[in-house]
Amino acid sequence: ERTKEIGIRRALGATPSNIIGQVLTESIVLTVLAGIGGIVLGVGLLSAIGVALSQGDQFFKDPQIGFGMAVGSLTILLVIGTFAGFIPAQRA
Repeated sequence: ERTKEIGIRRALGATPSNIIGQVLTESIVLTVLAGIGGIVLGVGLLSAIGVALSQGDQFFKDPQIGFGMAVGSLTILLVIGTFAGFIPAQRA
């Protein structure tokens, strides 16, 4: 899909490692941004669920996502984003 873009970058002097770095960086950035968006959406949904279920059982009262869970999730996403971008980067 990006053959023209990569060809132009190569013609302008980009090395294969520059192109691999660009593809990996794009993959990681997109994965982390999607992860942050997912965490924000998840926290919002948990707040809404907590309000809706606050009248019921104590087990479901005030559901939360801890800071460690969020950081752990982003770390896992960072690793997955790196691996997901590695194969396309090698083919570029």
